[in-house]
Amino acid sequence: MGAPAKSGRKTVRDRPASTQASAAELKAVAEQELERQKRLQAIDLIFGMWKGRTDIAQDGLAFQEELRAEW
Repeated sequence: MGAPAKSGRKTVRDRPASTQASAAELKAVAEQELERQKRLQAIDLIFGMWKGRTDIAQDGLAFQEELRAEW
């Protein structure tokens, strides 16, 4: 196997310590992180959205078998 492919996306940690980032570069990285945080919040809102429902089996396999029994 070869080395993993790089995404081409530059981050602050990819930059050598001796090089200072410009304000525009820092702003771009901050905006990317803000967008990432928004996506993570959206995922957290929908994760487990069926949790606590009493009309379906809590065990996923039992629920699947119940649905298939209707066929």
